[in-house]
Amino acid sequence: MSNLDAIRGRQTLAFMTNTSGGQVVDGDVVIYDTGADESFTTTTTPNTNDKQVGVAQELIYNGSNGRVLVAGYAPKVNVNGSNVSTGNRGYFLFTSQVAKTARYAAARGSGAFGQLIKSGTTPSALVAQMSDPNVLTNPLTTTGDIIYSSSGTTAARLGIGSSTQVLTVTGGVPVWAAAGSATNLQSASYKRTAGDYTTTSTTFVDVDSTNFSLTFTTGARRVMLGLVGSCASSGTNSSVVFDVTVDGARQGGTSWGMQRTQIYTATAVVDCSFVFVTDALSAASHTFKLQWRASADTATLFGSDPYCQFYAVELYA
Repeated sequence: MSNLDAIRGRQTLAFMTNTSGGQVVDGDVVIYDTGADESFTTTTTPNTNDKQVGVAQELIYNGSNGRVLVAGYAPKVNVNGSNVSTGNRGYFLFTSQVAKTARYAAARGSGAFGQLIKSGTTPSALVAQMSDPNVLTNPLTTTGDIIYSSSGTTAARLGIGSSTQVLTVTGGVPVWAAAGSATNLQSASYKRTAGDYTTTSTTFVDVDSTNFSLTFTTGARRVMLGLVGSCASSGTNSSVVFDVTVDGARQGGTSWGMQRTQIYTATAVVDCSFVFVTDALSAASHTFKLQWRASADTATLFGSDPYCQFYAVELYA
């Protein structure tokens, strides 16, 4: 390297020991030797990307110290193969399978350590710092593309799907596929807005065997049943008790049913709302009914002011 070369462009030189086992000359491609302090060696591994790559700037015998360019203007780089033509200017440099030489390619990739700026058998180049092996090479080409890992850390491109397709997984990788049919969950309800209900029965009876009887076909799922309403009793210290049946089977189990409303003052209006979730039902048609009883006296479920509503909603899971 001449004095003119030294001032021609900004350069970063390292004074390092040759541990390659042989001599190197001006323009030879070398790599940092991790097995020795401040040393370099040569390589026959193409596209080295895990060590600093440099270019020798003078004759350096094995075991001797010399200057190695690690960044900046390199007046000479020994390339593997034929003369670098003018059409190859701007190509990127990589270590090659031939020790001390570089190979060149049009596309920048993992391991690129410089770029040709002159043609000839020993072209000049700009040497950059070591390429980061963890820098992702962008495989995307089209608007809507998705990037994913196809194998370990290998980046792959998944082209955008068609309208209405959904993203799913097949064989451990993402793919576009036709959307499956939606699950339509069933529900039913009846809201009473005129006319109250009364009973004096002390055993469970249907509140309204026509309107408070809800039937629909479910999947193998649970169903949420509920009552929104208010009740009263003609006597003091009385109870109004509610329960539900599923296909004729009462769910409360005991004489106190699903919900018990204690009324201490005659004709006092008390909230009697409740919610119950069934066990998983079979995939079939099922009927849900609201039942009730009075502990004594006359029980009233208001249907006008305020209204009452009985409902059944199929749950997804």
